[in-house]
Amino acid sequence: MKDRNDTTKVFPATVVKVLSDSRVVINRGHEHQLKPNQRFILYRLSSEEIIDPETGESLGYLEEFKGIGKIIHIQDKMTIIESSEKETYQATERTSIIQKQFGFPNSTIVKTVIAPFDNPQEGDLVKPI
Repeated sequence: MKDRNDTTKVFPATVVKVLSDSRVVINRGHEHQLKPNQRFILYRLSSEEIIDPETGESLGYLEEFKGIGKIIHIQDKMTIIESSEKETYQATERTSIIQKQFGFPNSTIVKTVIAPFDNPQEGDLVKPI
């Protein structure tokens, strides 16, 4: 368990393995007080530093959003995060010839699936929201 006086920065965490387009593994776990269903933003930092044109001051790097996810499995030092975004779409299911003979119309099927992260890669960053 992590000592509360430990000043080691916990976040952002880093994606250490991409399991699929909707699941990633990060390098934080129980030792970092992560909890089931905790929500996170997945992002990467832009390669270009942003400079304030009025002051000349560096504003840092832009966080390029890749998605929102939640914890689905926690180990001591790593955690699996799955996209919590959903996509809903409709598809028309054709009726069979026999169904048509009895006057059944085509039916509409509504499906909801897990939306993928936007091109998740090892080295992407994660922080709680």
